[in-house]
Amino acid sequence: MDMILIKKTSNKVILKKIITNISWLLIEKLIKLVTTIAVGLWIARYLGPSQFGQLNYSIAYVALFSAFVSLGLDNIVVKELVRNKKVTDTLLGTTFILKICGFIVTLFILVISLSFIEVAILTKILILIIYFGNIGTFFNVIDLWYQHQVASKLPVYARSASLIICALINIVLILNKANLMYFAIITATELIISSIGFILIYKISQKKINNWKFSSFWAKKLLKDSWPLIISSLAITIYMRIDQIMLGNLYNNEEVGVYSVAVKLAELWYFIPMIFINSWFPVLVAYKERNQEEFIRKVQQIYDLMSLIAYAIAIPVTFIAPYIIKTLYGPEYSAASPVLCLYIWIGLFVNLGVARSSFLNANNWNQYQLISSVSGCIINIVLNLFLIPKYGAVGATVASLFSYWFQTHGICFFIPKLNKTALMLTKSIYSPFRLISIIKGFR
Repeated sequence: MDMILIKKTSNKVILKKIITNISWLLIEKLIKLVTTIAVGLWIARYLGPSQFGQLNYSIAYVALFSAFVSLGLDNIVVKELVRNKKVTDTLLGTTFILKICGFIVTLFILVISLSFIEVAILTKILILIIYFGNIGTFFNVIDLWYQHQVASKLPVYARSASLIICALINIVLILNKANLMYFAIITATELIISSIGFILIYKISQKKINNWKFSSFWAKKLLKDSWPLIISSLAITIYMRIDQIMLGNLYNNEEVGVYSVAVKLAELWYFIPMIFINSWFPVLVAYKERNQEEFIRKVQQIYDLMSLIAYAIAIPVTFIAPYIIKTLYGPEYSAASPVLCLYIWIGLFVNLGVARSSFLNANNWNQYQLISSVSGCIINIVLNLFLIPKYGAVGATVASLFSYWFQTHGICFFIPKLNKTALMLTKSIYSPFRLISIIKGFR
């Protein structure tokens, strides 16, 4: 009886900690939501579809290389911090050095790649400016330390301050009729400002960066575990951003601008699955260690919740997309309406994909994440080649929708170890018809 009471008390404490963490992350994302809608649409209107498309083409191009900077380490480091608390400073120091090395190597690759693409000189300059914003990712290892403690209050302060500062600067730029390059500089600056905030909050927590140590042992171990995630992250980034690059190359910058508007609106709520998964992941790892049956039950609950959130957003947006585009961006961007109607449904598979990634990571099945991501990437590129020249932004959206479904759900039917996952995901896709049983399960 005492053991049951202890277990219930422990579960309540864990749940309270998770809810508190989610609340802080929601506050941050709501700030980002407000600044993105208010300032982002102002920037889109100010620049117009062509220049806005050029800016987003540059951001998308840099995103292709950013996967190499992070080295796919984040979730792996959080997992190791949960399991190996005695080597915290070594894990943080090793990750910090690895990210610096990733940045330097990737910079050389980026510069070489620019000599092979036929775009305006201004676009190449924008790409380089935006890339240097990745310097700010070096200190996001501090955020990983807070993540493993399920304590996001102080990191939220740092990131939110950066968001607000950059939003205010963007408003000043618009009022002073600044040119496109200044907006690229502010895009890069946001990560750097937040990294300064991370350093300050780490000191507030009585922690010292000087205590960080590099370990060749941990560097090899982390890279051994992360290399599938590096390729997987690259593949995910490719099929999230390659459509904008291919639209720019196969169509024009104006079509990129129209498409980017719809994508930004459709992706506004993607912070929700990330918040839940980042908060739940350390707990999932703990369940995995002590009770496999309970672990699987929790994973199914997360799948169901992610699915219901996606439906709650996608259904109404499908019907009011034209009104949203016209009200926020004006008639110049009216072609974004059908794109938004379709793209909003990608969120269902994004949600499930994020949840499935945490399941694979907890099981150390990163090779399956790699296979899934590469498959989705190849399908997306092939479909874009056929659909973009004829259908433009709508064609790119159809290609993305199918590839997201396949890499998250479809591929699981072809991998024996993931067959059970395929059935769990199928079950969650039908979650609206199981609403009552899902609610009962959360009690």
